[in-house]
Amino acid sequence: MKLVAPRNHGTVFSKMNLQGLMRGNAESRAAYYRTLWSTILSGEVFHSTVINLKKSGETYYAEQTITPMRDESGNVSHFVAVCKDMTDRRMRDQQEFELRMAAAVQERLYPQAPPLVSGIEVGATCQPASATCGDYYDFIERPDGSLCIVIGDVCGHGVAPALIMVATRAYLRVLLATELGLGEVMTQLNKTLMGDLRDEDFVTLLLVRIEPRTRELTFVNAGHPAAAIFDVSGQCRLQLEYTGMALGFSEEARYECSAPVHLCPNELLLMVTDGILESRAPDGSFFAMQRLLQLIHSHHTLPISEALGRLRKDLAEFVQHTPPEDDQTVILCRVCSDDASPQARAQGASRAEGQRSSDRANA
Repeated sequence: MKLVAPRNHGTVFSKMNLQGLMRGNAESRAAYYRTLWSTILSGEVFHSTVINLKKSGETYYAEQTITPMRDESGNVSHFVAVCKDMTDRRMRDQQEFELRMAAAVQERLYPQAPPLVSGIEVGATCQPASATCGDYYDFIERPDGSLCIVIGDVCGHGVAPALIMVATRAYLRVLLATELGLGEVMTQLNKTLMGDLRDEDFVTLLLVRIEPRTRELTFVNAGHPAAAIFDVSGQCRLQLEYTGMALGFSEEARYECSAPVHLCPNELLLMVTDGILESRAPDGSFFAMQRLLQLIHSHHTLPISEALGRLRKDLAEFVQHTPPEDDQTVILCRVCSDDASPQARAQGASRAEGQRSSDRANA
């Protein structure tokens, strides 16, 4: 009885040759041979992945299929074996697994819940173009009680921009824990990043600070798409334009903070990355800022989470549900008409219920 490999796939092996070849593989076991022979001698196809040795001594993974062939009498007369080198595929599988793990780690670095700041309601949505993301957003409470809202975009998308995003987040959080003004924070962030970035790398970043007690907003915009403030009627009354170049272009760059902007109750702040604005419909037209402003006008009275959901739906319909070409991030922030945002009130109610449950348990 012979084992026959198809043309260009190997050699013809007798049963004894095959046993000798398998036993030559140090990774195989006696149980493997028993399973192999019991399978093919019963007329069934045998599939396995084995580890073999190249002439150089290097190990490689191979996918092996052995098919019993029958003669005119229906008896198994010989076997056809196909062996395929799976080393590249296993390497791709390993890389995909590592990317999924990296994406999971990065996901945990994004805010897991909106901040509970009296008088402010805020939320965000982020859609990566690949497993890992070069967009960055954050909500950071400063020691003085103010809230900083950050949105950024590292050029490109994939693993390298994701790593830069993580470094940017770490540096910025350290700087905002100090008493430095926004302009100096951005200046120091740029100097620190310069040592990490290649010549072709850069980061756009918009840093907004809101003082809940006075409803004053200040910002620094390092080359990022302008944010927009909408009045209570849903009209855009102000855009937060560039105040400096993107991070990573010049170590000598200095950034200045804007003049204060007073926010009225129920006004809305919109912040996006260019992946939103540059999303394209099948006809090649861009989503663009004007369309986004019109949509916010339509949705501005909705709760933040619902407005974000509507925007995602509007964008998906515009691109006809094609996968994004770039990372896409949207932040919405509303100044509430009373002292507590819905998020804070909900959290307060939950805490109160928890306290009542604790009191009942201790009674």
